[in-house]
Amino acid sequence: MRVTCIAAIVATSYAFTPTPRVTAPKMRTKLRAGATDLTPTQRTALLGSLIGVYTSNQWCRQLLFSTVDFTSDDAFRFLNVGLELSRADYALLSTLTFNALFAACSLAAGALVDRADAVKLTYASC
Repeated sequence: MRVTCIAAIVATSYAFTPTPRVTAPKMRTKLRAGATDLTPTQRTALLGSLIGVYTSNQWCRQLLFSTVDFTSDDAFRFLNVGLELSRADYALLSTLTFNALFAACSLAAGALVDRADAVKLTYASC
């Protein structure tokens, strides 16, 4: 009995709930006909620049890991020896600190892309 009442209430609430109006988001600039068409050369250049940005990003992420050796005493070649980092200090630096900085920069970059032309910013990032 109780389940039937609850089902009836839910069914009637859905029946009398107005459907929300969905509107298209407003565009800041109107696109001209063919404005998004790229030539094959432009497509290749754009793809190459995106691959370059991605590769540079991965290199920057791995740079810190390649400059650490806890079994060596060579302060010139290894970051942890020169800065006298323990394993715990290095773990904090390479994980939490890096991720916090990366997240902050990603938020700033996202806000910038929302306000500026994404294509120009992609070219400028290279």
